[in-house]
Amino acid sequence: MVMYFSPHILQVLAEEEEPEYDSNGQVIVKPENNTWETIGVCRCDDDNTQELKSDNGDMYMSHYHIVYEGRGLKEGSNIRCLFGETVKAEGIARNPKSCNYFNYSEVWI
Repeated sequence: MVMYFSPHILQVLAEEEEPEYDSNGQVIVKPENNTWETIGVCRCDDDNTQELKSDNGDMYMSHYHIVYEGRGLKEGSNIRCLFGETVKAEGIARNPKSCNYFNYSEVWI
């Protein structure tokens, strides 16, 4: 199934590798490089009215609702939506869900 209206691109910040240690047991500090992996096309909508409740009872407001085609994201991942070359939305993935019928998933940030 193809999303007919998907003007944005969803990207996730690449996971950092496990830390490496030298012979003294000290962590080897590596230069920080933010590499973004493209998940696929998406639709990112303003959603300032949605109030979400986490499993432990914390309440938070979502600012964007994203519907995308592809694999699920881990909760707490850093994600962003691009509209051309500009960043439309960026934040931490909250409450990711997958649809059973279509190959769609949704997440709030």
